[in-house]
Amino acid sequence: MTEAPHPRPQVNHGAVPPHGEEPADGSPRAPGGERVKLKGNLKRSVYRERSEDGTDRMVKVFHAPRLGRLRDRGRAAAEAKGMVEARRAGLPVADVLGTSKVGGAWCLSASWIEAATPLDEALRTRGPGAAAPGARLPLADALGSLLAACQAVGFVHGDPHPGNVLVDRHGKLWLVDLAGSRLGSPLTSVVDSIARAAGPLRETDGRFLVAVHGAWRRAAKERGLDQIPGAAAIDSAAQRHRLAATARRIRVWRRTSTPTTVSMEEGHSVVRVRPHEAPPGHWIIQRHGYGSGPESKRAWARLVRARLHRLPAALPVSTSLAPPWHVEFAVPPGTAATPGPPCRVLGALLHHRGLQVSGPLLQDAQGSTLIGPDSLLTEAPRP
Repeated sequence: MTEAPHPRPQVNHGAVPPHGEEPADGSPRAPGGERVKLKGNLKRSVYRERSEDGTDRMVKVFHAPRLGRLRDRGRAAAEAKGMVEARRAGLPVADVLGTSKVGGAWCLSASWIEAATPLDEALRTRGPGAAAPGARLPLADALGSLLAACQAVGFVHGDPHPGNVLVDRHGKLWLVDLAGSRLGSPLTSVVDSIARAAGPLRETDGRFLVAVHGAWRRAAKERGLDQIPGAAAIDSAAQRHRLAATARRIRVWRRTSTPTTVSMEEGHSVVRVRPHEAPPGHWIIQRHGYGSGPESKRAWARLVRARLHRLPAALPVSTSLAPPWHVEFAVPPGTAATPGPPCRVLGALLHHRGLQVSGPLLQDAQGSTLIGPDSLLTEAPRP
C-alpha cells in the first residue's frame, strides 16, 4: 500500500478573494493586493500576495486563537530576525520586507520565491512538484552544499524538517520558517539539527540521503571545515529523532488540529480526520468497539503512528472521546484479519524504522500484510 507523505496543512491554490474583500478565513490584506492562500493552520496562514504594480510577495499572517494572539507579535518578530540574520550570514533566505499589524493580526512580508516546492514534495516519485529522476543527483549536490554552508556559520534551524527547505525552478534551495533559528552553534548541534530534518526523508528515499551525505562531505572539505560524522551515525540519529517526533505528533491527532477536528456526533465527542487526511473513496470503513477509553486510545495511536511512519496500514478515520468507545478505520476492499507474521515488505519497513509488530494483522487482496488497530507496534530493541 502506498502511503501519503507526512501530513501537511490543507492547500488552496485557486481561491483568490475578490478585490476589496477580506479572505474567507478573516485574515487581513494590504490595500489593493490580490491574495492566494497557500497553506494554513490554527495559528498562522501563508499567502502569495500581488500588489497593484504586479510584484509578488509572501505574507505570513499570525492568528493564534484567543490569548495566543498576545504572542503573535513576538512570533512575527522572531521569524523576521531569524531571516535577516541568516541572510546576512550568506544563507539562501528570502529578503524580509517588514512586519506590520493589519486588521488586528500581525503579518510578516518577504520577497516571493518563484515556483518553489518543499523538498519533501520534490522528492516524491510522482505528483505535483515531483523532481524528475535525472534531477535528483543535482538536488543532492545542492543540498550537500547547503549543509556545508550551514556548518560554516553554525546554523541551527528552529524547526528542522524537509518542508522548511524549498526548491525553486532553477534547482536552488531556500530556507524558510526561521523563527528560533540561531547562528554560531558548534558542529554537534548543527549535525543534530540536520539529523532531525533527515528523519522524514530517510523513510521515503534513503538512497538520496546517502548521496546528500557524500555531497556534504565534499563541500565541507572544499571549505576546509571539520570532518562530519559518517552516514551511518547520522542515519541512526535521524531514526531516533523520527521516532521521538512521531510519538509527540500522535497526541495532535486527538484534538482539533491541522489533521483532525473534534465535534459532537449523536451526543458524543468524536475526533474525525479532515478531508485532506481522508482515505481513498473506494476503501471500506470498519469500526471496532472497545471496553475502555485507554484501549480505544491505544488502538487509535497505533493507526496514527503507522500513518506518520508511512507504513502499510489501515488508515485512521475517527475515534470517540467518550463512551461508547470505538475506532473507525479504512482498508482496501477484500482485506481480512490474519494472525501474521508480517510479509517481507512490511518486515523490512519496520526494521528500517526501528519498530516491530506483534498481534493480529490485516491482509489485503494481494496478500500483503497491513498494520491494524489491534496490532501491537513498539520500538525494536537496539543492538
